[in-house]
Amino acid sequence: MKRDKLIVYYDSDCPLCTKVKNKWSKIDIFNNLEFYSFRNLNVSESLPIEQNKLEKEIYSQIKGKQVYFHGLDTLIEMNKRIPMICITVPFLWFSKKLGVGQKIYQYVADNRKILPSNQCNENQCDID
Repeated sequence: MKRDKLIVYYDSDCPLCTKVKNKWSKIDIFNNLEFYSFRNLNVSESLPIEQNKLEKEIYSQIKGKQVYFHGLDTLIEMNKRIPMICITVPFLWFSKKLGVGQKIYQYVADNRKILPSNQCNENQCDID
């Protein structure tokens, strides 16, 4: 089944988020996902989502439509579009319906590390 492309707004200041984005990009063989950092001023200014919400959890949008998802729903939508991992969708959906999926997602999101742009590289980190 053909699905509309999903635009995913991730946090490029989060090493975990960037790592996950890179892994999903590699297995997205049909190019059904587009990733944009909401830290990019051009991206964040064009979104009808408040910056503080973008900083708390991942958001996504069906390309060309004003249909938005966030948190676990974004992960479900992403997995629907990647044949290699679409088998996880029923588990994610069921965990959402039980009320534990979003809580687990939120725990991970709340405890991720943020490294402000241009302050760290492979060899050193200049954060005070």
